[in-house]
Amino acid sequence: MKKSLFAFVVLFFSLILINKVNAQCNFIADDCAPSLTPFFSDCQSRRALVEEGDTVEFRVTFYAGNTYRIQACPGLVLDYIHWSVWDFEKHELFANSKHSNINQWDFDFAGTQDCLLKACLPKGSELGCLVMLVGFKE
Repeated sequence: MKKSLFAFVVLFFSLILINKVNAQCNFIADDCAPSLTPFFSDCQSRRALVEEGDTVEFRVTFYAGNTYRIQACPGLVLDYIHWSVWDFEKHELFANSKHSNINQWDFDFAGTQDCLLKACLPKGSELGCLVMLVGFKE
């Protein structure tokens, strides 16, 4: 009986924690969404709860003929997050660390390109929600 009660309590508090984390990520994404204007969101959810040292990867396809904006959303606590764009041949196409840790980048490709969007927290950040938005315009 005690083991069942303990398992229930752990499960209960885990669900509460997951709900709080999702709420934090949703708040960050909603707060950041106006930064995409005048671009249209691609409606993909690129969010992850990470610890310092973790890197997340999101696959993104960029189509020829569109202009894109990547918007990193550091939330209320951080000034920036580290992020970069890579092709599938492991060539770095852009890194915000080489551009004063900017949170936004507008660009276009001559042809359709599959890429990896990699992101991580800056040093000294223990835990946080990474949110990356991608917008486009024709």
